[in-house]
Amino acid sequence: MSNSAPKLRRTASAVMAAALTLAAALVLPAPASADRWQQPRAEERAAGWSGDLPACDDHLVLSRIASRFDSRESRFWDSGIRLTELTQPRQIALRPWGETYIPRRFCSARAMLTSEAGTHHSRVDYIIVAGRGFFGHWGVEWCVADLVRHQHAGPDCRAFRP
Repeated sequence: MSNSAPKLRRTASAVMAAALTLAAALVLPAPASADRWQQPRAEERAAGWSGDLPACDDHLVLSRIASRFDSRESRFWDSGIRLTELTQPRQIALRPWGETYIPRRFCSARAMLTSEAGTHHSRVDYIIVAGRGFFGHWGVEWCVADLVRHQHAGPDCRAFRP
């Protein structure tokens, strides 16, 4: 019996050491595994993406929003509402999720909407996205805060803000 007590202590110590080593290996990240999660910039991963996005106040961006709004309202809703002016465009964020995601510029502007009932002002949130236009160029997606049809962008155009 006296011979088995030291063996039990050595075995218990060995089991305890193995358990601590295993716990440390599970808790502490390995340096090699951290490198595999590092991704290159989006422009380096896929052909056609470029980080060159137009500014929020670019005339072409604002005219696309206005013309597509008018087209949608006349073709689908027959509401008589027209977007007559976009003012005070400003950038909210540029690539808010980092360099590895598709380049996006989040913007907001003030819109003047006219109809038979009169003039109304509303906020327009829009996103300029690389690779969403013709031949892989930039595209623009927009939402008028006071005129969200079917809540496609969530309440108050929440989906169009970072």
